[in-house]
Amino acid sequence: NLHYMGYHYYKNGHLMREANYNNGAYYGLFKEYYPNEKIYRYSCFDFGQKGVYSMEFDSLGRILLDEGVVFSPEFKTNYPLDSIKLDSIFDLRITVAEPPSTKTIIVIEETLEDGIIIEPQEYPIQDYTVFYKKKFESAGKHTLVIKGKKVDTSNGQLKKENVSIVDLNIIE
Repeated sequence: NLHYMGYHYYKNGHLMREANYNNGAYYGLFKEYYPNEKIYRYSCFDFGQKGVYSMEFDSLGRILLDEGVVFSPEFKTNYPLDSIKLDSIFDLRITVAEPPSTKTIIVIEETLEDGIIIEPQEYPIQDYTVFYKKKFESAGKHTLVIKGKKVDTSNGQLKKENVSIVDLNIIE
């Protein structure tokens, strides 16, 4: 896995674009700037290079466009969701948007087949990704409820939230 940041500059030396790459493809952060160094566009791309979130600004910094989801509904896993092996490590990766002037919060709650809910846990965001790793100790159906919130850092106001429900089948 080759992971790096790329930078492009205007002839005057000001930053034109910064982009995060994973194996040569856009992943996570993609920002473009006006020649006056104010942000022009913020985008976030998931593992399939699909746009998760996009913001555009005028040259004075006013928001012209603000659309997308807090996290991508397309997850990267090491096992198919319907056949996760018991006692092995299941790895779920979630692409998370972190737009300017916001704080993104991701919480995952697990429900076991018998209805027992495991206490929800907030997960850290690392390189535009939440890593959920788990060794399941019981076979059967498990459900993950993934909740994402994007909060404005200037006033604490909730700007956006989304939820995904992921059904897992743990097999022996």
